[in-house]
Amino acid sequence: MSKSGLWIAIALLALVGGGIGYLLYEDSKDPAEAPPSENKVFPGGLKELAGIRLERPGEAPILLSGTGDANWQIEAPAAYLADPMIVGELMGVLRTLEAERTLDAPGANPQEFGLLTPMLSIGLREGEREQVLAIGGVNPTGASRYAQLDGSSKLYLVGMATVNALNKTLGDLRQKRAIEASEYSAQRITIESPAGNRELVRRDGRDWTFSEAEGFFADQRLMSELVTQVVSLRTNAVALNGESLPEARFRALPLYARVTVATEKKTETAELRGSPGSVYASSGTLGGIYPVPAEIDNFLRKPLAEFRDLRVFRFGFSDLFALRYEGGDLTLDLEKPNEDWLLGGKKVDATAANQLVDELRSATAAEFRDGEAPGAVTHTIRVQVGDGREETVMFRKGDEANFAARAGEKGYYRLPEGFLKSVETAAAGLAK
Repeated sequence: MSKSGLWIAIALLALVGGGIGYLLYEDSKDPAEAPPSENKVFPGGLKELAGIRLERPGEAPILLSGTGDANWQIEAPAAYLADPMIVGELMGVLRTLEAERTLDAPGANPQEFGLLTPMLSIGLREGEREQVLAIGGVNPTGASRYAQLDGSSKLYLVGMATVNALNKTLGDLRQKRAIEASEYSAQRITIESPAGNRELVRRDGRDWTFSEAEGFFADQRLMSELVTQVVSLRTNAVALNGESLPEARFRALPLYARVTVATEKKTETAELRGSPGSVYASSGTLGGIYPVPAEIDNFLRKPLAEFRDLRVFRFGFSDLFALRYEGGDLTLDLEKPNEDWLLGGKKVDATAANQLVDELRSATAAEFRDGEAPGAVTHTIRVQVGDGREETVMFRKGDEANFAARAGEKGYYRLPEGFLKSVETAAAGLAK
Protein backbone atom coordinates (compact mmCIF):
# COMPACT_ATOMS: atom_id res chain seq x y z
CA MET A 1 0.00 0.00 0.00
CA SER A 2 1.30 3.49 -0.88
CA LYS A 3 1.89 6.11 1.79
CA SER A 4 -1.07 8.18 0.52
CA GLY A 5 -3.36 5.14 0.70
CA LEU A 6 -2.17 4.40 4.22
CA TRP A 7 -2.95 7.94 5.38
CA ILE A 8 -6.43 7.74 3.77
CA ALA A 9 -7.14 4.47 5.60
CA ILE A 10 -6.01 5.95 8.91
CA ALA A 11 -8.25 8.99 8.36
CA LEU A 12 -11.27 6.81 7.55
CA LEU A 13 -10.62 4.66 10.61
CA ALA A 14 -10.43 7.73 12.83
CA LEU A 15 -13.63 9.09 11.33
CA VAL A 16 -15.52 5.82 11.84
CA GLY A 17 -14.05 5.33 15.30
CA GLY A 18 -14.95 8.85 16.27
CA GLY A 19 -18.50 8.37 15.03
CA ILE A 20 -18.89 5.15 17.01
CA GLY A 21 -17.40 6.81 20.07
CA TYR A 22 -19.87 9.69 19.79
CA LEU A 23 -22.83 7.28 19.50
CA LEU A 24 -21.62 5.32 22.52
CA TYR A 25 -21.26 8.55 24.47
CA GLU A 26 -24.76 9.68 23.54
CA ASP A 27 -26.20 6.28 24.41
CA SER A 28 -24.51 6.32 27.84
CA LYS A 29 -25.94 9.70 28.81
CA ASP A 30 -28.51 9.76 31.57
CA PRO A 31 -32.00 10.08 30.02
CA ALA A 32 -32.71 12.81 32.60
CA GLU A 33 -30.16 14.99 30.82
CA ALA A 34 -32.37 15.11 27.74
CA PRO A 35 -34.53 18.25 27.54
CA PRO A 36 -38.16 17.66 28.52
CA SER A 37 -40.69 17.40 25.72
CA GLU A 38 -42.17 20.76 24.81
CA ASN A 39 -45.57 19.06 24.93
CA LYS A 40 -45.23 18.11 28.59
CA VAL A 41 -47.48 20.49 30.49
CA PHE A 42 -45.77 20.13 33.90
CA PRO A 43 -42.08 19.36 33.26
CA GLY A 44 -41.33 19.25 36.98
CA GLY A 45 -43.75 16.38 37.53
CA LEU A 46 -45.67 18.14 40.35
CA LYS A 47 -43.52 16.32 42.92
CA GLU A 48 -44.57 18.60 45.78
CA LEU A 49 -48.27 18.66 44.94
CA ALA A 50 -50.32 19.46 48.07
CA GLY A 51 -53.60 20.83 46.74
CA ILE A 52 -55.94 20.35 43.76
CA ARG A 53 -58.90 22.58 42.91
CA LEU A 54 -61.40 21.57 40.23
CA GLU A 55 -63.84 24.19 38.95
CA ARG A 56 -66.64 23.89 36.37
CA PRO A 57 -69.10 26.63 35.34
CA GLY A 58 -72.18 26.69 37.54
CA GLU A 59 -70.79 24.23 40.12
CA ALA A 60 -69.18 24.68 43.50
CA PRO A 61 -65.39 24.21 43.35
CA ILE A 62 -63.97 20.91 44.59
CA LEU A 63 -60.89 21.33 46.78
CA LEU A 64 -58.60 18.45 47.73
CA SER A 65 -55.57 18.62 49.98
CA GLY A 66 -52.95 16.08 50.92
CA THR A 67 -49.28 15.27 51.26
CA GLY A 68 -47.39 13.23 48.73
CA ASP A 69 -49.39 10.28 47.42
CA ALA A 70 -51.41 9.65 50.59
CA ASN A 71 -53.74 11.25 53.12
CA TRP A 72 -55.80 13.16 50.58
CA GLN A 73 -59.08 14.62 51.77
CA ILE A 74 -61.89 16.60 50.21
CA GLU A 75 -62.23 20.00 51.93
CA ALA A 76 -64.91 21.64 49.72
CA PRO A 77 -67.77 21.87 48.97
CA ALA A 78 -67.85 19.92 52.27
CA ALA A 79 -65.49 17.68 54.22
CA TYR A 80 -65.46 14.11 52.88
CA LEU A 81 -63.07 11.19 52.80
CA ALA A 82 -61.47 10.86 49.37
CA ASP A 83 -61.26 7.70 47.30
CA PRO A 84 -57.48 7.06 47.31
CA MET A 85 -57.56 5.09 44.06
CA ILE A 86 -59.39 7.77 42.09
CA VAL A 87 -57.29 10.59 43.55
CA GLY A 88 -54.17 8.58 42.72
CA GLU A 89 -55.35 8.18 39.13
CA LEU A 90 -56.02 11.92 38.87
CA MET A 91 -52.57 12.77 40.21
CA GLY A 92 -50.97 10.29 37.83
CA VAL A 93 -52.65 11.91 34.81
CA LEU A 94 -51.63 15.40 35.96
CA ARG A 95 -48.00 14.48 36.62
CA THR A 96 -47.56 12.89 33.20
CA LEU A 97 -49.85 15.23 31.29
CA GLU A 98 -48.60 15.68 27.75
CA ALA A 99 -50.31 17.60 24.99
CA GLU A 100 -50.80 16.21 21.51
CA ARG A 101 -49.57 19.52 20.11
CA THR A 102 -48.21 22.79 21.46
CA LEU A 103 -48.98 26.10 19.78
CA ASP A 104 -47.17 29.35 20.55
CA ALA A 105 -49.87 31.99 20.25
CA PRO A 106 -48.90 35.14 22.20
CA GLY A 107 -51.69 37.27 20.72
CA ALA A 108 -54.44 34.65 20.85
CA ASN A 109 -57.87 35.71 22.01
CA PRO A 110 -58.91 33.39 24.91
CA GLN A 111 -62.56 33.64 23.87
CA GLU A 112 -61.78 32.07 20.47
CA PHE A 113 -60.45 28.94 22.18
CA GLY A 114 -63.10 28.67 24.88
CA LEU A 115 -60.63 29.72 27.57
CA LEU A 116 -62.46 32.83 28.78
CA THR A 117 -65.01 30.57 30.49
CA PRO A 118 -63.26 27.19 30.47
CA MET A 119 -65.23 23.96 30.81
CA LEU A 120 -62.73 22.93 33.51
CA SER A 121 -60.11 24.80 35.54
CA ILE A 122 -57.56 22.85 37.55
CA GLY A 123 -55.66 24.73 40.25
CA LEU A 124 -52.51 23.03 41.52
CA ARG A 125 -50.67 24.06 44.68
CA GLU A 126 -47.05 23.19 45.45
CA GLY A 127 -45.85 24.93 48.59
CA GLU A 128 -46.56 28.65 48.12
CA ARG A 129 -46.81 28.32 44.35
CA GLU A 130 -50.13 27.84 42.57
CA GLN A 131 -50.74 27.43 38.87
CA VAL A 132 -54.02 27.01 37.02
CA LEU A 133 -54.63 24.94 33.92
CA ALA A 134 -57.71 26.02 31.96
CA ILE A 135 -59.30 23.55 29.54
CA GLY A 136 -61.49 25.21 26.95
CA GLY A 137 -63.18 24.55 23.63
CA VAL A 138 -62.99 21.68 21.18
CA ASN A 139 -60.59 21.96 18.24
CA PRO A 140 -61.92 21.76 14.62
CA THR A 141 -61.31 17.99 14.34
CA GLY A 142 -63.24 17.30 17.55
CA ALA A 143 -60.42 15.10 18.88
CA SER A 144 -58.93 17.53 21.41
CA ARG A 145 -59.58 20.54 23.58
CA TYR A 146 -57.50 23.67 23.92
CA ALA A 147 -55.72 24.18 27.25
CA GLN A 148 -53.52 26.92 28.70
CA LEU A 149 -51.59 27.59 31.88
CA ASP A 150 -52.21 30.98 33.47
CA GLY A 151 -49.53 33.50 32.50
CA SER A 152 -48.34 31.44 29.52
CA SER A 153 -48.68 32.19 25.81
CA LYS A 154 -48.61 28.50 24.91
CA LEU A 155 -51.76 26.72 23.82
CA TYR A 156 -51.95 22.97 24.29
CA LEU A 157 -54.12 20.50 22.44
CA VAL A 158 -55.13 17.83 24.97
CA GLY A 159 -56.82 14.63 23.77
CA MET A 160 -60.43 13.95 24.75
CA ALA A 161 -59.57 10.77 26.64
CA THR A 162 -57.12 12.71 28.81
CA VAL A 163 -59.65 15.51 29.39
CA ASN A 164 -62.21 12.94 30.52
CA ALA A 165 -59.67 11.44 32.93
CA LEU A 166 -59.15 14.91 34.48
CA ASN A 167 -62.83 15.89 34.60
CA LYS A 168 -63.68 14.19 37.92
CA THR A 169 -66.95 14.88 39.72
CA LEU A 170 -67.41 15.07 43.47
CA GLY A 171 -68.94 11.59 43.41
CA ASP A 172 -65.93 10.25 41.52
CA LEU A 173 -63.54 11.62 44.14
CA ARG A 174 -65.44 10.66 47.30
CA GLN A 175 -64.82 7.48 49.26
CA LYS A 176 -67.33 4.86 48.09
CA ARG A 177 -66.65 2.10 50.61
CA ALA A 178 -68.85 1.83 53.67
CA ILE A 179 -65.91 0.34 55.62
CA GLU A 180 -62.26 1.13 54.96
CA ALA A 181 -60.86 -2.15 56.34
CA SER A 182 -59.76 -4.80 53.86
CA GLU A 183 -60.03 -8.58 54.01
CA TYR A 184 -56.36 -8.67 55.00
CA SER A 185 -56.47 -6.03 57.75
CA ALA A 186 -59.73 -7.20 59.36
CA GLN A 187 -59.29 -9.25 62.53
CA ARG A 188 -62.86 -9.61 63.82
CA ILE A 189 -66.23 -9.09 62.12
CA THR A 190 -69.56 -8.96 63.94
CA ILE A 191 -72.81 -9.12 61.95
CA GLU A 192 -76.13 -8.51 63.73
CA SER A 193 -79.34 -9.03 61.78
CA PRO A 194 -82.89 -10.35 62.06
CA ALA A 195 -81.64 -13.48 60.27
CA GLY A 196 -79.21 -14.16 63.12
CA ASN A 197 -75.95 -12.92 64.57
CA ARG A 198 -72.50 -14.05 63.52
CA GLU A 199 -69.03 -13.23 64.82
CA LEU A 200 -66.05 -14.08 62.62
CA VAL A 201 -62.53 -14.15 64.05
CA ARG A 202 -59.11 -14.95 62.66
CA ARG A 203 -57.09 -17.88 63.94
CA ASP A 204 -53.37 -17.53 64.57
CA GLY A 205 -52.77 -18.98 61.09
CA ARG A 206 -54.89 -16.19 59.56
CA ASP A 207 -57.79 -18.53 58.79
CA TRP A 208 -61.32 -17.30 59.51
CA THR A 209 -63.72 -19.14 61.80
CA PHE A 210 -66.79 -18.50 63.97
CA SER A 211 -66.19 -17.52 67.59
CA GLU A 212 -69.37 -19.25 68.86
CA ALA A 213 -68.19 -22.70 67.75
CA GLU A 214 -65.07 -23.72 69.65
CA GLY A 215 -62.78 -25.95 67.63
CA PHE A 216 -64.75 -25.24 64.45
CA PHE A 217 -62.75 -25.36 61.19
CA ALA A 218 -64.51 -23.33 58.53
CA ASP A 219 -64.33 -23.65 54.77
CA GLN A 220 -62.00 -20.77 53.88
CA ARG A 221 -63.51 -20.30 50.43
CA LEU A 222 -66.95 -19.64 51.93
CA MET A 223 -65.50 -17.54 54.73
CA SER A 224 -63.51 -15.45 52.27
CA GLU A 225 -66.69 -14.84 50.24
CA LEU A 226 -68.53 -13.70 53.36
CA VAL A 227 -65.69 -11.43 54.54
CA THR A 228 -65.34 -9.96 51.04
CA GLN A 229 -69.07 -9.22 50.90
CA VAL A 230 -68.80 -7.32 54.18
CA VAL A 231 -65.65 -5.27 53.58
CA SER A 232 -66.52 -4.48 49.95
CA LEU A 233 -69.87 -2.84 50.74
CA ARG A 234 -69.79 0.27 48.57
CA THR A 235 -71.93 2.81 46.80
CA ASN A 236 -71.16 4.46 43.45
CA ALA A 237 -70.26 7.88 42.04
CA VAL A 238 -73.76 8.50 40.69
CA ALA A 239 -75.29 8.06 44.16
CA LEU A 240 -72.63 10.26 45.77
CA ASN A 241 -73.33 13.03 43.27
CA GLY A 242 -76.91 13.05 44.54
CA GLU A 243 -78.44 13.80 47.91
CA SER A 244 -77.98 11.56 50.94
CA LEU A 245 -81.10 9.67 52.04
CA PRO A 246 -82.68 11.62 54.91
CA GLU A 247 -82.03 10.13 58.34
CA ALA A 248 -85.76 9.85 59.15
CA ARG A 249 -86.46 7.83 56.01
CA PHE A 250 -83.46 5.61 56.74
CA ARG A 251 -84.65 4.88 60.29
CA ALA A 252 -88.08 3.94 58.97
CA LEU A 253 -86.56 1.11 56.90
CA PRO A 254 -86.23 -2.38 58.46
CA LEU A 255 -82.82 -3.32 59.80
CA TYR A 256 -80.95 -5.47 57.29
CA ALA A 257 -77.70 -5.83 59.24
CA ARG A 258 -75.33 -3.96 61.52
CA VAL A 259 -71.72 -4.72 60.66
CA THR A 260 -68.70 -4.02 62.88
CA VAL A 261 -65.18 -4.64 61.60
CA ALA A 262 -62.17 -4.46 63.91
CA THR A 263 -58.55 -4.19 62.76
CA GLU A 264 -55.41 -3.79 64.82
CA LYS A 265 -55.78 0.00 64.59
CA LYS A 266 -59.50 0.80 64.74
CA THR A 267 -63.10 -0.42 64.78
CA GLU A 268 -65.64 0.62 62.14
CA THR A 269 -69.41 0.17 62.03
CA ALA A 270 -71.86 0.35 59.15
CA GLU A 271 -75.62 0.11 59.56
CA LEU A 272 -77.62 -1.38 56.69
CA ARG A 273 -81.38 -0.88 56.34
CA GLY A 274 -83.83 -1.97 53.69
CA SER A 275 -84.53 -5.33 52.09
CA PRO A 276 -82.61 -7.57 49.65
CA GLY A 277 -82.21 -5.65 46.41
CA SER A 278 -82.73 -2.24 48.04
CA VAL A 279 -80.29 -1.70 50.90
CA TYR A 280 -78.93 1.62 52.19
CA ALA A 281 -75.80 2.02 54.28
CA SER A 282 -74.89 4.63 56.87
CA SER A 283 -71.29 4.93 58.08
CA GLY A 284 -68.74 7.56 59.02
CA THR A 285 -66.68 6.61 55.98
CA LEU A 286 -69.48 7.33 53.51
CA GLY A 287 -70.35 10.65 55.10
CA GLY A 288 -74.05 10.08 54.43
CA ILE A 289 -76.65 7.41 53.62
CA TYR A 290 -76.43 5.81 50.20
CA PRO A 291 -77.52 2.62 48.39
CA VAL A 292 -75.16 -0.36 48.47
CA PRO A 293 -75.48 -3.77 46.82
CA ALA A 294 -75.57 -6.17 49.79
CA GLU A 295 -75.65 -9.94 49.34
CA ILE A 296 -74.92 -11.19 52.84
CA ASP A 297 -78.46 -12.33 53.60
CA ASN A 298 -77.88 -15.83 52.22
CA PHE A 299 -74.71 -16.17 54.29
CA LEU A 300 -76.52 -15.14 57.44
CA ARG A 301 -79.29 -17.70 56.89
CA LYS A 302 -76.88 -20.52 56.07
CA PRO A 303 -76.59 -23.07 58.93
CA LEU A 304 -73.23 -23.09 60.67
CA ALA A 305 -72.65 -26.70 59.58
CA GLU A 306 -72.61 -25.64 55.93
CA PHE A 307 -69.53 -23.52 56.61
CA ARG A 308 -67.52 -26.45 57.96
CA ASP A 309 -64.31 -27.39 56.19
CA LEU A 310 -64.81 -31.04 55.14
CA ARG A 311 -61.25 -31.57 53.99
CA VAL A 312 -59.65 -34.40 55.96
CA PHE A 313 -56.16 -32.89 55.56
CA ARG A 314 -55.51 -29.15 55.26
CA PHE A 315 -51.95 -28.91 53.99
CA GLY A 316 -51.29 -26.98 50.78
CA PHE A 317 -49.75 -27.87 47.46
CA SER A 318 -46.16 -26.99 48.26
CA ASP A 319 -45.70 -26.90 52.04
CA LEU A 320 -45.53 -30.64 52.84
CA PHE A 321 -42.25 -31.61 54.48
CA ALA A 322 -42.76 -35.14 55.84
CA LEU A 323 -45.43 -37.85 55.83
CA ARG A 324 -45.70 -41.03 57.93
CA TYR A 325 -48.13 -43.73 56.81
CA GLU A 326 -49.10 -46.64 59.03
CA GLY A 327 -51.66 -49.09 57.68
CA GLY A 328 -51.85 -52.86 58.16
CA ASP A 329 -48.36 -54.29 57.73
CA LEU A 330 -47.09 -51.26 55.82
CA THR A 331 -45.22 -48.30 57.30
CA LEU A 332 -43.83 -45.52 55.12
CA ASP A 333 -41.68 -42.54 56.10
CA LEU A 334 -41.76 -40.07 53.21
CA GLU A 335 -39.82 -36.79 53.21
CA LYS A 336 -39.31 -33.89 50.86
CA PRO A 337 -36.40 -31.82 52.25
CA ASN A 338 -35.78 -30.29 48.81
CA GLU A 339 -37.07 -30.92 45.30
CA ASP A 340 -36.82 -34.72 45.61
CA TRP A 341 -38.98 -37.19 47.50
CA LEU A 342 -37.12 -39.52 49.88
CA LEU A 343 -38.48 -42.77 51.26
CA GLY A 344 -36.44 -44.09 54.16
CA GLY A 345 -33.70 -41.64 53.15
CA LYS A 346 -33.57 -42.86 49.52
CA LYS A 347 -34.85 -41.01 46.47
CA VAL A 348 -38.10 -42.42 45.07
CA ASP A 349 -40.20 -41.89 41.98
CA ALA A 350 -41.90 -38.49 42.25
CA THR A 351 -45.00 -39.67 40.39
CA ALA A 352 -45.68 -42.44 42.92
CA ALA A 353 -45.04 -40.10 45.88
CA ASN A 354 -47.28 -37.40 44.44
CA GLN A 355 -50.05 -39.95 43.88
CA LEU A 356 -50.24 -40.71 47.60
CA VAL A 357 -49.95 -37.05 48.58
CA ASP A 358 -52.65 -36.02 46.11
CA GLU A 359 -55.05 -38.68 47.40
CA LEU A 360 -54.67 -37.32 50.94
CA ARG A 361 -54.77 -33.67 49.99
CA SER A 362 -57.94 -34.04 47.94
CA ALA A 363 -59.78 -36.11 50.57
CA THR A 364 -63.13 -34.44 51.27
CA ALA A 365 -65.58 -35.98 53.70
CA ALA A 366 -69.20 -36.68 52.86
CA GLU A 367 -70.28 -35.20 56.19
CA PHE A 368 -69.12 -34.26 59.70
CA ARG A 369 -70.59 -35.89 62.77
CA ASP A 370 -70.37 -35.10 66.46
CA GLY A 371 -69.19 -37.68 68.98
CA GLU A 372 -66.56 -40.41 68.75
CA ALA A 373 -65.87 -42.20 65.50
CA PRO A 374 -67.05 -45.84 65.39
CA GLY A 375 -64.95 -48.83 64.39
CA ALA A 376 -61.34 -49.80 64.98
CA VAL A 377 -58.37 -47.72 63.83
CA THR A 378 -56.88 -49.26 60.67
CA HIS A 379 -54.60 -46.47 59.44
CA THR A 380 -52.78 -43.54 61.01
CA ILE A 381 -51.28 -40.83 58.83
CA ARG A 382 -49.25 -37.89 60.11
CA VAL A 383 -48.06 -35.04 57.91
CA GLN A 384 -45.65 -32.27 58.81
CA VAL A 385 -45.49 -28.99 56.90
CA GLY A 386 -42.58 -26.60 56.51
CA ASP A 387 -43.47 -24.37 59.47
CA GLY A 388 -43.46 -27.35 61.85
CA ARG A 389 -47.24 -27.70 62.03
CA GLU A 390 -48.51 -31.29 62.13
CA GLU A 391 -51.77 -32.97 61.19
CA THR A 392 -52.56 -36.47 62.44
CA VAL A 393 -55.57 -38.40 61.17
CA MET A 394 -56.81 -41.80 62.33
CA PHE A 395 -58.85 -43.80 59.85
CA ARG A 396 -61.45 -46.30 61.03
CA LYS A 397 -63.55 -48.98 59.36
CA GLY A 398 -67.14 -49.11 60.56
CA ASP A 399 -70.10 -51.27 59.61
CA GLU A 400 -71.73 -48.67 57.38
CA ALA A 401 -68.72 -46.71 56.08
CA ASN A 402 -65.15 -45.62 56.70
CA PHE A 403 -64.41 -42.69 58.99
CA ALA A 404 -61.61 -40.30 59.86
CA ALA A 405 -60.87 -38.39 63.06
CA ARG A 406 -58.33 -35.59 63.32
CA ALA A 407 -56.19 -35.53 66.45
CA GLY A 408 -57.30 -32.76 68.82
CA GLU A 409 -60.63 -32.18 67.04
CA LYS A 410 -64.03 -33.09 68.44
CA GLY A 411 -66.21 -35.12 66.10
CA TYR A 412 -65.32 -37.15 63.04
CA TYR A 413 -65.78 -37.36 59.26
CA ARG A 414 -67.66 -39.91 57.19
CA LEU A 415 -65.51 -40.72 54.18
CA PRO A 416 -66.76 -41.19 50.62
CA GLU A 417 -66.96 -44.75 49.41
CA GLY A 418 -63.71 -46.07 47.98
CA PHE A 419 -61.47 -43.36 49.42
CA LEU A 420 -59.54 -45.55 51.85
CA LYS A 421 -59.00 -48.17 49.14
CA SER A 422 -57.49 -45.50 46.87
CA VAL A 423 -55.07 -44.45 49.64
CA GLU A 424 -54.04 -48.06 50.27
CA THR A 425 -53.39 -48.56 46.54
CA ALA A 426 -51.27 -45.41 46.30
CA ALA A 427 -49.25 -46.40 49.39
CA ALA A 428 -48.64 -49.90 48.03
CA GLY A 429 -47.50 -48.45 44.70
CA LEU A 430 -44.97 -46.22 46.47
CA ALA A 431 -43.63 -49.15 48.53
CA LYS A 432 -42.74 -51.25 45.42
